[in-house]
Amino acid sequence: MLKSFSSLLLNIPFVSKLILSSLVYLGLSILYSNVTWPEIRTKLPLLNRAFYSKHLSVISLYEEFNSKDQENIGDLSSSIFVSILSVQEEAMRPSLTFSSLLEAKEKVELYSKVSGRIEAFYVKEGDHVSNNQKLVQLEHGTFSLELKKQNAIFEASEASYQLAKDKLEMAKKNLQVRYAEYEKRKNHLRKSQLEFERFANIVQKKEELRTVGAISEEELNNLKLELEAKEIAVKNANRDVEMISIGLRDEDILANQESIPQDLHQYWAILQKINTKLEQAELLVAAKNVQLSAVNRDSTQVLIQESLVKSPIQGIVAKINKNVGELINGGSGGPAILTLISEKGIYALFTVNEVDVGKIKIGQMVNVSIDSLPGKEVQAVVKRISPLVDQKTHTAEVRAEFIQKETFLRPGMFVRSEVFIGPSQNVILVPIQSLLQTNGTEAEVFLIKDGRSFKQKIRIGEKKEDRIIVESGLEVGDSIAVTGVHRLYDGALVQIEPR
Repeated sequence: MLKSFSSLLLNIPFVSKLILSSLVYLGLSILYSNVTWPEIRTKLPLLNRAFYSKHLSVISLYEEFNSKDQENIGDLSSSIFVSILSVQEEAMRPSLTFSSLLEAKEKVELYSKVSGRIEAFYVKEGDHVSNNQKLVQLEHGTFSLELKKQNAIFEASEASYQLAKDKLEMAKKNLQVRYAEYEKRKNHLRKSQLEFERFANIVQKKEELRTVGAISEEELNNLKLELEAKEIAVKNANRDVEMISIGLRDEDILANQESIPQDLHQYWAILQKINTKLEQAELLVAAKNVQLSAVNRDSTQVLIQESLVKSPIQGIVAKINKNVGELINGGSGGPAILTLISEKGIYALFTVNEVDVGKIKIGQMVNVSIDSLPGKEVQAVVKRISPLVDQKTHTAEVRAEFIQKETFLRPGMFVRSEVFIGPSQNVILVPIQSLLQTNGTEAEVFLIKDGRSFKQKIRIGEKKEDRIIVESGLEVGDSIAVTGVHRLYDGALVQIEPR
C-alpha cells in the first residue's frame, strides 16, 4: 500500500505535492492539538512547536469563548442597580403640617376643699355623669359634732340678743316713768318756789307790822322759822329735780347734737338715745354675737357640704386617682381626686412658629390624621388662634375643632394636623431618599440617561411626609435614581431594577 501511495506521489506534479503535503500537515496538527492533553505536550516541546496550535484546538477555542463571556459578565457586574422615578407633576394644595394633641373642650380636675379620708366613690371610670351629681364622699363626723356645738352657741347668742332687746325696751319704759317723775318734781319745785315767795311776802309785811307794834315778836319769829322751812323745801325740791334730770336736760341734748328738736317725736327719740346707750350697746354686741355664731354654724355646714364632691359639668369620668380610705389634703396640691371631661367634644391643639402664624386664618380647613389609626383622616376647622406668641418658644397656639363628632378620637391622642393655606397648584414631588445631599433650599439628585447617572442640582421647598417639593432643576419626564443614590457618581453605569 505504501508503495502504491509513494508511486502515486511521484506521479503527482510539484504543486499538487505541496498542497497535499500541507493538508497532511494540517491534519496531523489538528489531530495533535485536540488528542493530546497539556501534561503530555509539556514533555514533547519539539512536537509542540511542529504540530500544536491553539487556534486548531477545540478546547482552546472553547476556553477563549468562555473568557469573552466572562468579560461581558464582568462589565455587567461593574454596573450599579438602581430603581428610578419618572418625574411627574401632581395637583397639591399648599399646606402646613403640625404635630397636635387632642384635648377635651372642657376638662375639670376635681379636688376637695376640705381635708379628710375618702369614705366612698359613687362613680367609676368611664361613667357618664350629670351636673351636680354626687361623685365622692369624704368622712365628716367631726364636722357634724362641730355643727351641733355651733347650733347650741347660735341658740345661746339668740337668747342673749332677745334679753338685750328686752332690756332696751324696759329701759325705754323706765325712761318714760323717769321723765314723768322728772315733770312731777319740776312741778313740785315750782309750787315750792311759789309757796316760798308767797310766804316771804307775808313775813315781810309782818315785819312792817312788828315795827308799829301790831304783832308780837314771838309771832314774827314763828313766821320766820316757817319761811326757813319753806326755803329748805325749795332747796330739797330743786336737788330732787337736779338728780332726776340727768340725761333729760337741754344741755344733755345739746351735748349730742347742735340744736334742741322742736318736734316732740324727735325730742323724745333723742332722749331715748341718750338714756339707753348702755342697753343699745349691749343689744349691738348681742346682735354681733348672733351674726358670728351664725357664720360659724354656716361655715361648718359648708364644710359638711364640701365633704361631698359633686360634678360641676355633664360629662364622663376620665380618671380616678385616689382610693377609698386614702387621706385627702384640702386644696389643689397634688393629683386631683378624679378628672372629668365634657361631652361637648374635643379639639386638636398645635403650636405654630411665629414665621408661619400669619399664614393661619380662622376658618381654614384642617386634615387630621392619626398615627395610631393608619388610614383614618378627619376634617376640622381652625377656630382659634392665640393672640400671644410665647417669648421662649416663639410659637402661638392654634385650636382646630372637628366638623363631625368622631367616636374613635380620644383626648390625649397625638395626631398630625395639615392646615391648607391656599388653592391647589401643580408641583413636582420626589422622595426624600432620592436626594444625595441638601443645603437649606438646595439639593442634588442623580438623573438617569442612557444607562448612566449624572448629578443634577435642584431647588427644594416644603416637605410632604416622605416626599419633598422640587421648585426648580427637574422637568416632567426626567428619570431620577431613588435607591442606591449614595453609591452613584457622575457617569456611573447603572442597571434599572423594578421598584
